Amino acid sequence: MNHDHSTPLRAPDDCETGVIVFSGATGTGDRRRDETIRQLRSAGVRNGWHFVAVTPDAHEAGVDGGQVSSHRAGDTRPLASRPPDGHRFDALRDDHVRRELESRRIRRLVLCGGHTNHEVASTARTALDQGYEVVVVAETTRPGTTRTRDGTCSPPQDVQAITLATLERLGATVTSAAALLSGSNESVVPQHVAALYTDSVGEADFVHCDPLPSPCLCRRAALVVVNVREEYPAPEFGDRSHNNAEELIERLVAAWRAADRTVVHTRHPSALLDRDGSIRQGSAVVPRRGEFVVEAATQNAFFDTDLGDRLDAAGVTQLVVVGLPAQGAVAATARAALEREYDVVLVEDAIAGFDTTDAEGNTVAGTEAHWVECTSLAAMGASLTELREVERLVRRPNPPR
Repeated sequence: MNHDHSTPLRAPDDCETGVIVFSGATGTGDRRRDETIRQLRSAGVRNGWHFVAVTPDAHEAGVDGGQVSSHRAGDTRPLASRPPDGHRFDALRDDHVRRELESRRIRRLVLCGGHTNHEVASTARTALDQGYEVVVVAETTRPGTTRTRDGTCSPPQDVQAITLATLERLGATVTSAAALLSGSNESVVPQHVAALYTDSVGEADFVHCDPLPSPCLCRRAALVVVNVREEYPAPEFGDRSHNNAEELIERLVAAWRAADRTVVHTRHPSALLDRDGSIRQGSAVVPRRGEFVVEAATQNAFFDTDLGDRLDAAGVTQLVVVGLPAQGAVAATARAALEREYDVVLVEDAIAGFDTTDAEGNTVAGTEAHWVECTSLAAMGASLTELREVERLVRRPNPPR
């Protein structure tokens, strides 16, 4: 496994702007999107922006390999190949991309093209962790696939709206190309979220694919309890999905401990939730001596922590993830784990999503956010299951390696 221990940097006043363009070898596959990106490129070159092109080879989403090019510098360097059965969605995990950005003092990143819920979301989350100012040009991105246990997936327009709303809530600017070039950076999230509840959605809008297979549980699996704290169930945090998630997590932790398996507890800042700081911190599932406890400064439990090193030292290859919020620390930690080639299993009914509201009062329901995050992660390589199945597997006397 690879691990990062970099410290977030804040953008200096003289920082440069970099544009990461996710696209296929001949573009995004959509004429209008490609034309918008061409217009951005022309305007960006005039403004002195740097462009980094990330070109996937054949995989439907993410980066399998390709090239990184700085159009101001005129050089081209190959991306690291995607390892067998690995995952490659976060452009900032690539050494060449990072060096290109750092050498040019780029601290403002504009993301164009690609799949919103896959490579765009993963790269945006990492960039925010690292202190970049992040701008997502919404009309140049498109929703990627989702996967479910029964084969019925959300309408693409719902995936797009909910992912954009989450990225804005986490700190990204989600805008249009025209607003970016004019400098207004007006948010387009309200119009996307409003359409969730005004557009008519029928059976034909849902996407159907092969159901996900049931996951196996490895002997070297660790249970990762993400951010289970006393303040989250409080009424002042609004509605959420899976109100009994903490109860189910307690059951799973008890079963895990009885099987003498590795338990990891992570704690994160509450980026998705509004609060005045007066609510007491605490853990609904109290760590025991010998269990890993990770205090993360961001939503990603791997970022600037020793979690990866400790998991490797314990021989852990599979992570069973539970906790909250689904859109925040759960998704960020699971995405980071996939990038590091862990086998990731999400226990859906032991994960809770929270309602969030944009500046114009439009609300994304926690149930929908939970659904989109979990099914997007499944399309990226995670497995989905439910508590009773994990309880059955953890009690097996001889689980597979």
